[in-house]
Order: sequence, then C-alpha cells, then structure tokens
Amino acid sequence: MSIRIIIPARYFLLLLLLAAMACSTRKPAGTADNTNHNHTPLLPGNWTRVDSAPGMLLASKSFNRGSTITDFIIIADLAAGATLRPLDSIKKPDPAAPVFYTYPVTPSNGTQASFWSLFHDNNSFAMANLAFFAFTGNQQPSAQVCYPLAYAGKTISCGCRTGTCAGDAFFNKRGFMIQGTTITVTDFCADSNDCQGINPPPGGSIFVGNQPYLSCCGSNPPRAGCERVARTYLARKGTIVMLYTTSSASPVDIVDILQQEFGVSYADMVMFDGGGSTQMVCKGRTYVPSSDSRWVPSAIEIRAAATQ
Repeated sequence: MSIRIIIPARYFLLLLLLAAMACSTRKPAGTADNTNHNHTPLLPGNWTRVDSAPGMLLASKSFNRGSTITDFIIIADLAAGATLRPLDSIKKPDPAAPVFYTYPVTPSNGTQASFWSLFHDNNSFAMANLAFFAFTGNQQPSAQVCYPLAYAGKTISCGCRTGTCAGDAFFNKRGFMIQGTTITVTDFCADSNDCQGINPPPGGSIFVGNQPYLSCCGSNPPRAGCERVARTYLARKGTIVMLYTTSSASPVDIVDILQQEFGVSYADMVMFDGGGSTQMVCKGRTYVPSSDSRWVPSAIEIRAAATQ
C-alpha cells in the first residue's frame, strides 16, 4: 500500500525558493572560507598572525639570511577605520605649530617603548620609527627631523637641507600621502627648510621617506645603503597600508617580499630610517628593538577605528 502526501501549491513554491537560496550560498566542497567577518586584512598563507585589532593585524615570517631573521608586517585598512599619525617625544602632534623640529632626546623619551608609554590609548595598535634625523649639539643632544612632514592638512616639519643627514646621501625622497582612504605615493622634491613645495591635501598627511632601493643595490659587495641591516618600510595597496620592519634585511630583500608575497608595486613603497633607528612596538610589546639602543625623535602610529 502506498501513501500519498499532498502539499498545497503555495507551500510547494516556498520549498522550491528555500532550496534555491541554499544552493546559491553553499560553497563548493574544499573551498576555504575567506570571508572577512571582522574587517581584518587577509594574509598570504605562509605568514603567521601575531596580533590584531579591527581593520588591522600584525604578522610575522622567518627568513634565512645567514641566520634566522623574523620579519614583521602590520597590515591596516583605511576603509575599515585605520588611521596613521606622527608622534614626537615631547608631546602629541600639534598641527598649529612645527613641533617636529629640534628638541632634546633622552632615554626616557627616545624609544618606541617610551613612545607607547607616553601616548598610547584604547585605539593605539602599533608604533614604529619614522623619519631620518640628525643630532645637533654635544652636551645635550637634540634631534632634527630631516624630512618634511604634514599632518591633518598642515605642515608640521619642514625637514632640513639635503646632505645634512645620512638618509639623503644615497636615496631620493619619496612622499606617502594620505587623504581619507586615498593613498598616493610619489617622488618628493622639496629640498629646503622653509617649507616650499610642501602642499598637504586638505585634512591629509604626508610622510616623507626614501625610494625603496638603489639601482646599484645588486652590486657585490653592496654599497652603503644596500647592506642587510634593520629596516622600516611603508607601502600601500588600494586602501591597505603596510608597515614592514625587520632586524636584518637588504632593500632588495624587502622589495622582493612586498612585490611577490603581497602584490605591492615598487612605485607604492617608501623606505624610512633604518639601522639602529628601526624599532617596532605593538600593543605595548617590543617586537623589533633598536640594534644599538638608539634614541629616535619621532614615531608613526597605526590606530584602529575609534571605539564608541
């Protein structure tokens, strides 16, 4: 004996609709779920996530460069509310005055760990060293930031003339400009300490560093500026900002990694100060300490979206 189940037409149509919706949203077998539920940027599979905040993360990977070296990259999405701001070791940024010019640097205010202690708040994620600088004076050394800097639409440092600090000797300047979620990287030709040619976009910022590497960096032995030392780089891809730090790498090493593993164009990279200046702190923990206990006068801070 057979049993017949009769389904009213209106319910039958509803069942068909539900089945179609289920099929349209089901992933094929073996497909990874790459949905970014927390607005946190995704990583290449061979990097390890170390820490994160909404819209950003810190990741690491080890490389063999004569010895095992661990590199770190911070990936932050401006479209998810991430922001960057400069800091100096005396006070928080004051767009109304050129506070990034000359002032004393001491052990209590010249490391990224001390920057974190002085300036971090609930939205701080990481801090790293920023611009090239020069020490002036002997009895009480002061630091003069050598490259121009603009923040919140206003110039807050004019830098100093080319040739007065180490970074100028080998590399051309390159500007990393941010306005909202728009990032522009371009050659930067301002060559004075009177702020000529420094035109920050309305409400925007300019972080000036160097071109990623020299054409002669492939020579053997490498010339000054091309050797493996601690390095700090800033790069962009769309609305994503990448801050790369390491205790030992050549410019070619880092450019190759950013290009091949993160898909960043050479034109979208900027080199900041390196060597003993390179330092990076994330959530209060120092991941890249100075190689020679160097004091630095400025920092770049990566900030998460403001909490409500």
